[in-house]
Amino acid sequence: EPEGLSATTLLPKLIPSGAGREWLERRRATIRPWGSFVDQRRFSRPRNLGELCQRLVRNVEYYQSNYVFVFLGLILYCVVTSPMLLVA
Repeated sequence: EPEGLSATTLLPKLIPSGAGREWLERRRATIRPWGSFVDQRRFSRPRNLGELCQRLVRNVEYYQSNYVFVFLGLILYCVVTSPMLLVA
């Protein structure tokens, strides 16, 4: 890893050191490639409800960190575009 590009230096300075920062660093370290995360060619119709449930569980386990960052990005977008959400 090139000097100056570690997860610690890339994290915003607003996040205090401690448990929150460590959790975010662990999430960043386990992000799967975004190309495989959004590759629509890998999508197919499940044969039955059991297979659908298995695939959902495996997908969430494998791409857990990716989903966390998508969720955080959506929350940030909602707060920036509609600050009144903080009041509600």
